[in-house]
Amino acid sequence: MVDSALVAVGLVGGLLLAFGLGWVGRSRWLQSQRDAEYREGADDLEKSLRQAFPERRTHLESPPSVRFRASETGAGTVAVIQTDLGMADTPSSRFVFEFAADILAELHPQVADSGLDIAAYDLEFTFGPGGLFVSGECRRVSVPVGLVRRLCSEPTFRAIDLQQAVEDGAVVNGTPAVSWGACGDPRE
Repeated sequence: MVDSALVAVGLVGGLLLAFGLGWVGRSRWLQSQRDAEYREGADDLEKSLRQAFPERRTHLESPPSVRFRASETGAGTVAVIQTDLGMADTPSSRFVFEFAADILAELHPQVADSGLDIAAYDLEFTFGPGGLFVSGECRRVSVPVGLVRRLCSEPTFRAIDLQQAVEDGAVVNGTPAVSWGACGDPRE
C-alpha cells in the first residue's frame, strides 16, 4: 500500500512538473512570437519614416529609427522613435512639437492597422555638439496614444494643441505625457 502511494505521489509530481515545464515553454514561445511581431513592426515603421522624411527633404542626416519597450505602467508597449536632429543648439519647443506631430501622423495609422498594443510614443531627440570627449544631449517627449488618436482624427487638434496637452501633463488611460524629459527607459 505504501508502494502504491509513493507511485501515485511520483506520478502526480511528474505530471505537475511536466505541466509547469510545458507552461514555461509555451510562455517563452508566445513571447518570442510577440517580439518577432514588434521587430517586424519596427522595420515597417522605419521604412515609412525613410520615405516620409528623406535626407534630401529634411535637415536630418538620417531618418528616425524605431524600437519598442515595455510601458512603465505595465499596460501595453511604448514605441520609441529616435531622431538625431543634427543641430548644435537646443531646438525650440515649437519646432520639436511640430516635428513630433508630423512623425506621429505618419506612424500612428500604420500602428493602429497593425494591431500592435501601443500605450504611448516616446520621441527621443538628440542634438548638441558631439565628439570624442563630448556627447550630444538627448531629450524626449512622451505622448499617450489617446492624444495621438486625437491628433490623427480631429482636424482642429494640431501640433500646438498637442504641445499644450503634453506640457500640461495630460494623463490618458493611466499613461502620463512627458514634455522634454530625459531619454532612456524611465523604469531604470
